[in-house]
Parts: sequence; C-alpha cells; structure tokens
Amino acid sequence: MENKSKINWLKDNWLFLLTIICEVLLFIGLFTNLVTTKGAVATLVSDPDWGDYYEISKAHSRETLNLLQSIKEGTAWPFITLFAISFISIPLTILGKYVHKNFYIGSTLILLCVGVLFLIANSLYNVALTQSLLKENFNADYAWVWEDVASCAETKITFGCTYSSIVSFACALLCFSNASTKDSIDVKDMAEIAILSALAIALQFIKINIGTTGGSINLGLIPLFVIALRKGPTKGFIASAFVFGLITCITDGYGFNTYPFDYLIGFGGCAVLGFFRSLCFANNEKGFSPLGFLYIAIGVVLASLIRFIGSSVSSIVNYGYTISAAATYNYIYVFVTGGVSLIAMEALYIPLAKINKLFPTK
Repeated sequence: MENKSKINWLKDNWLFLLTIICEVLLFIGLFTNLVTTKGAVATLVSDPDWGDYYEISKAHSRETLNLLQSIKEGTAWPFITLFAISFISIPLTILGKYVHKNFYIGSTLILLCVGVLFLIANSLYNVALTQSLLKENFNADYAWVWEDVASCAETKITFGCTYSSIVSFACALLCFSNASTKDSIDVKDMAEIAILSALAIALQFIKINIGTTGGSINLGLIPLFVIALRKGPTKGFIASAFVFGLITCITDGYGFNTYPFDYLIGFGGCAVLGFFRSLCFANNEKGFSPLGFLYIAIGVVLASLIRFIGSSVSSIVNYGYTISAAATYNYIYVFVTGGVSLIAMEALYIPLAKINKLFPTK
C-alpha cells in the first residue's frame, strides 16, 4: 500500500521533480570550462619624441578559464553572480509547488534572464578577462590603453556558458509548464485576453520614435498591465510575451532575432504586476485599498526594469552597442513609457477594482 502511494505521488508530481532535477543540473556548468580567450600583449615602447607608451597587440595563444582559475584570476564574480541568481529558482519552484503557483512565474523570469546573460557573456566579459591575461603589467596612469586592449583581445563562449544557457531556458520552460497546469484558461479568459491584447497592439502603433533601432514611447503596455492585474502572472505572461510579443515582433519588422530580448523578456516583464493582484484587489466592499496604489507602482517599476535589461541586452547583441551606450539609449524610452503606463494604471486602479468586484476572475 505504501509503495502504491509513492508511485501515485510520483505520477502526480513528475513535472515538479523534473524541474528540480533540471535546475540542479544547471550547476554542472560550474565545473566546466567557461570561457576561451585570446588575450592581449602590452609592450612598453620608448620613443625619444613621444616618450614611453604601451603598444597593444593580440596574443597568439588562447587560454581556457575554468571556474577555479577564474577565481584565482579575480574575474569569476560575474559567473558566480549568475549561478547565485540561478540558485534562487530552486526555492521559488518549491514555493510554487507548495505555497502558490505565482512563484513558478518568478522562477521562470529569473531563469530566462540568467539564460540570456549566459548567452551574451562574450560581450559582458571581454574587458574583465583581458585585464587578467595581459602578458605584462603596467602603471594605472596608462588606463587609456584599455580600449586598445578590448579591441585586440577576443573572448569565445565555450561549453560552460552554452550548457548553462540551454539548461536555464529548459528550466524556465518547465517552470512555466508547472504554472500553466495549475492555471486553466476558460473562454472568458481567452476573450478578455484577446480583446486587451488587440488593444495593446493597436496602441503600439501610436508612438513617438526614438533613434533608428526601434525604440519608442507608446501606450501599448497599459492593456498588458491590465491583463496581468486582472488575470495574474501566468496568463499575463502568456498575453504579453507570446500573444503580444510575437505579433508585434512580426509587425515591427526588426527581425526575429530581436524577439528573445526585446519581446519575450522585455514585454513578458509586464506579468510581474500580476504577483501583486491579491494585494491590490482588497476583500472589502470597495475592492481596493490605499496600499493598492503602492503595489501597482512597485509592479510597474519592476516590469520597466526587466524591460530595460532585455532591451539593453538586445542592443548589445543585435546592434553591437557597448554596455554604457545600450543603457543610455534604452533608459529614455523604457522609463518614459513606464512612467506613462504607471500614471494610467494608477488612474485605472479604482475602476478596475470595481470591475473585479462585479466580474471576479480566478
């Protein structure tokens, strides 16, 4: 009888167990070779006219850095940080199973972001690695040469980063599957999500363009925030990342290579507001509370930060921006759009609370 109950438990919880196993397997990346890099050589040149200066050239041999070597070289902190953030997904997944399904979506978003960061480790890691691989040390007064160092050195993502990225995305998919199995979508949900998604797509065409690579200020996020607040993070993520994200990616015409960062992560971040649903819609006659305005502000700000990260990464990967240039370009339209959306959501909060009282959703 006891064996039968164990078998039944395994049948009922196989997806959850598979998710935990996959998240644990992610940390195998700690024990693999993470990066192969060709460093730079700094040669001190004495010139009677110009004085002493350093001439930077490529190193001919590549060096492979595993985690232990990276710790010794003092360049491991970005990878350590990524794996530490990844570890948060395990307790979130357990909380999603035994406390509330919304924790699954939190784990999904974390793993998606970590997977993307592992993919772009080449861009983020270049200078940090080349500093440790210089063949000669030189005085800090010559800090201007780092630009030449970065241009000469090359960094390649090897098995560790690739493996960790693939497993992160697989874990994110499993976490989202866990959330979806507990959150059924009925006809009313589909109708409401379809109408609001269509409205978001229509509002996306009313925009102020910034720059030449697709940045704009628009009202398209407001219906996505309404979906997340009304339906919760799982359905909000489906609407914003898949329905709205895929359609706008196609209609914008910037190429499907922009979808993972600008659309999946960028717009999928709107689902964060859904985590505050039960806190915003109070169990009283009015259906709202003064603290609800604060929770809406927190949710919209967090969503804007996620979109800022996704768009900045897209600028680095797809358009070759530096980190500082990507941040400078994207913060303008992302946070202005976020500010406009925040004002709109604060204004819509009381009407939405009344609608939720009349037409409650699961």
